[in-house]
Amino acid sequence: MELISPEYKLNVVSSKKNRAMQTASLIIDYIENNQSQINDKTYTIKWDKKSDLNEAFPIKPEPDNLSSNEECDDGLQMEKAFRRIFHRADRWTTSQNHIDIVVCHANVIRYFTCRALQLPPEAWLRLSHYHSGISWFIIKPDGKVYMRLFADSGHLPVEIDTHHNVSSKRAPAG
Repeated sequence: MELISPEYKLNVVSSKKNRAMQTASLIIDYIENNQSQINDKTYTIKWDKKSDLNEAFPIKPEPDNLSSNEECDDGLQMEKAFRRIFHRADRWTTSQNHIDIVVCHANVIRYFTCRALQLPPEAWLRLSHYHSGISWFIIKPDGKVYMRLFADSGHLPVEIDTHHNVSSKRAPAG
């Protein structure tokens, strides 16, 4: 099974928060330890730790569900991160496709999702995200954006699948 095609460049970008760095480290270790399943060529993994991916409240949501003590003053920082990560490929100078693995918190992912799909960014809190969920975007050189997955947690056993720190495991019908 070939997970990463040899013509791809792999970048891992994570928040500087402990859980995000631990998760990024596990992903990198898995890729490095399973290179024979990925491909027979050597490749480099670049890992950047960025504070603008730290958990934050990007913008006042609509409808406003936040308590009065939660401030939304991290919008500029999160917008800067969005523009750095989500951009068109340069069709004239880019000869290779690349994969960016972004490891961060749900608020950041929800904001990025709204922005990438050109939805009102104030809708970020309407999206629900599982812990360790995988979201997958494809950005074409012509600027078209496709979302293949959002918050998919099918890779986790149901007993450890959580949302808002509560298990998603359903009680047996009885």
